[in-house]
Amino acid sequence: MAEKEPEEKIDSKDDIEIAEYGEFADEIAESTPKSRVCIQNVTGTVFRAHRFGIYVSFTHEDKSEIGVLFPGKSFVNGASLLGDVVKTDQELSLLFPPGLTVYADMVSQLSRLVPESGTTLGNRADEKGEEKKCGWVIMHLWFTGLTSKPEKASLNDGTMFEYEDASFTESMTWVNARVMEDNRQECDEDSKPCDYRWFVTTILMPRQNMAIDHPDAAAFKCEDGTILAIHRPHGGIVQCDGYKVFFHRSRIYLDGVHLSVTVDLLSVLSIGMKVTVDFSPNETSQGPIFDDCPAANIALLVYIGSRPFVPNIRHKPFPLSEDETKRYLVAKIVKFDPPGPTGVESGVAEILKPTDLNTLAFTKNSFKRYVEVDSKVRYVHFHRDKMFHLGALQHKADLQYFFSCCAFGMNIFYCYAEPMAGSVAAAGSSISGSGSGGTATNNKILYNGESVTHEVVLGWKGSVSFLHATGQGGLTLTPNTREDTLLYPRVFSFQSTKFLGREGMDIK
Repeated sequence: MAEKEPEEKIDSKDDIEIAEYGEFADEIAESTPKSRVCIQNVTGTVFRAHRFGIYVSFTHEDKSEIGVLFPGKSFVNGASLLGDVVKTDQELSLLFPPGLTVYADMVSQLSRLVPESGTTLGNRADEKGEEKKCGWVIMHLWFTGLTSKPEKASLNDGTMFEYEDASFTESMTWVNARVMEDNRQECDEDSKPCDYRWFVTTILMPRQNMAIDHPDAAAFKCEDGTILAIHRPHGGIVQCDGYKVFFHRSRIYLDGVHLSVTVDLLSVLSIGMKVTVDFSPNETSQGPIFDDCPAANIALLVYIGSRPFVPNIRHKPFPLSEDETKRYLVAKIVKFDPPGPTGVESGVAEILKPTDLNTLAFTKNSFKRYVEVDSKVRYVHFHRDKMFHLGALQHKADLQYFFSCCAFGMNIFYCYAEPMAGSVAAAGSSISGSGSGGTATNNKILYNGESVTHEVVLGWKGSVSFLHATGQGGLTLTPNTREDTLLYPRVFSFQSTKFLGREGMDIK
């Protein structure tokens, strides 16, 4: 989601980090470029590295520019997700120290303000008043010089990168031995672990603001296919009765299980493997889904075994991306329903008035643009079928593992809610008649003697530090946008330490 507010300047740390968090609530610094520009063989210098991105400065057409490599979208040697194997700000800033020379291919993007985070905060005083804008995304990054650029074709022909993998292992061994040391230093002979022979490739994405249909809308369904090629880390090509179809890794299911973004494609797929495919043409009335697509058709679903159930909610556009007046609510869980066979599935939440809570995040204009701060709704009922956590739908999860009705920070989520459909009886039926932790009278849900009048139609939680005193995490990632959620792999393992602590308040 990108909200354009040309008259408002975002210049505080909280607004900048909030704007870039998860790449959904980006603050756009200038208008949409007329066309995408690709540049190759750029020489640049790392100036910042953290979990939101590795930022590289370079010169293009006699202008100073900045490009970003997203750890949650890029793969080391085409196999391992960078954000999964290098999980923290400290590790990333050691692996990509300031001053490190890199080489890259890039594509233009909307110019966005560069966020600060983690270990870079110690340098903030030196950068006060300086506004950095990033207008490029790094698609391919390497370290061995312009004359020793890794061949991109080798990612498509089954080449095994033993030499490069050994180099990355050596680099990480060096990093892990020094992760607790102060790493805010310029790159020199001692701060660079070894000669980097590995490279990083960003996963192929659809064109901006293009929606990929739900598999049920495919032009061809349940077609038998044979894998012809594997393009790491993106996906590959499958042959289906005379049609060549490009498949993206985000649409792969193996025996009903969605393929993890952390899995090396070559470890689960092979040339000649038989699969079943739902596909449609890449061209649509709005133009192609993927630019430079290697086939005329794209797979909406590739699977082995029985056809998986793919929830429809993933493919609905985020309401605020279509209508800026559709602000969402802030909710606090007050009760869980009694658990079912697979754990807690639902509960009741109270709608908050965030501006009454006097925390820094709630005073930001960016917050008020997105959030309904004075809703008339009092309580809502929620069910896991409509809930996301860190971008993952919780339709099979035990909610008490990721949410809490009493722990500060773990009981907060965002949502859209609608009145319970139809009559009181119909409303009770739609929520399975569970008591919502309060009481159910004639199929009517009550909490503290008040009727629960609304139900959550879309709920999500992205940060465990929602009400932290600094306001960090005040706006977090939304579960779906006009683009396909499954095409936005993310790693938030840095949250794990906070998860266990739950911000250290009122743990029961």
